[in-house]
Amino acid sequence: MTATSERYCLHCGMDSQRVRRCGYGGCRPEDGGLPVVADPHGLDPGSILNGKYLVGRVLGHGAFGITYVGVHRDVGLRVAIKEFLPTNIAARSKDQRSVVCRTGVLKADYQVGVESFLNEARTLARLNGAKNVVQVRDFFTENNTAYVVMEFVTGRNVQEWLESVDGPLERDDVLWLADELLQGLAAIHAAGVLHRDIKPTNLMVTPEPSRGLRIIDFGTARSFAGASAAAMTRFVTDGYSAPEQYSRDVQGPGADLYAAAATLITLATGVVPPAVPERMISDSGPTLRAVARRLGQARAEAIGAAWSIDPSARPASAADFRAALNSAIGSETDEGSDRSLVLWLVAGAGIIGLMCVVLLFILLGGSK
Repeated sequence: MTATSERYCLHCGMDSQRVRRCGYGGCRPEDGGLPVVADPHGLDPGSILNGKYLVGRVLGHGAFGITYVGVHRDVGLRVAIKEFLPTNIAARSKDQRSVVCRTGVLKADYQVGVESFLNEARTLARLNGAKNVVQVRDFFTENNTAYVVMEFVTGRNVQEWLESVDGPLERDDVLWLADELLQGLAAIHAAGVLHRDIKPTNLMVTPEPSRGLRIIDFGTARSFAGASAAAMTRFVTDGYSAPEQYSRDVQGPGADLYAAAATLITLATGVVPPAVPERMISDSGPTLRAVARRLGQARAEAIGAAWSIDPSARPASAADFRAALNSAIGSETDEGSDRSLVLWLVAGAGIIGLMCVVLLFILLGGSK
């Protein structure tokens, strides 16, 4: 299939009459662009949903669905379209549009999943306008499944940023991300929602000059007000998920704070922290000492509290976690000051060594 449908590039969703190069692999919409390869599990590029959304290439797959680049044709707005397609119980039908259950006995489970997907879309729509949270534009049912239309976020995710520097991020960048992430989580929790999958790949950084953060991928999000443990399906990402997510215990905002702390550890050290099962049998001290070397002891302690195995030992809220990090400013040596301390120690050692040489020379001279 060609890269353009009507007037929009199916790679990036941009207006082919206004953009010369979309940036996707050298695609040039004005010349017809690069062919779009249909995804074997996805909708055909160029499909129309709800009479107004043009479907482009697949942006990514997850356990619960597929995300596409899309365009709202009525207003020419680029969007991201998420389709509910849980691959463990459903698949694309032969017509390449409808979604069907793999077996009849799973039909009831599938319908529950569709309704849950829509309920979460309704919940997330309440977050529209919240700081640092991806915005929901629309949601509807079609093709025997459900769709959520969200703002299209340009930029790169934090994992890509981390990989581009091949190591930990700069201290100021880690602290900026921490502040933006915790402000976003405060807004999410205020609406009674748990994200449940905070990690570097689910944090998008928009480009300069208006750099900002967007928390994305709410595919596993749940309302926590009055929720029981049974309502919380087991979903974990090793290295980031809290202990209660492994056991399906009752989950609250502390689960997201644990994941936020684990994310900050990754950004500060360049290494994903140990998963919960490993932490149960090993010492977490070396991990937090590595954080302290980069961010300072007080900040490491604040992160360590949020990273606690015991939910009751974590901060009560994202605002409290943020306040603990901010209160550490100026209260201790930072990475630059640590280097200065090392230089002072080296200089001091040199002076002491010189004094010893002089004293030895005097003693030896006095014995002649």
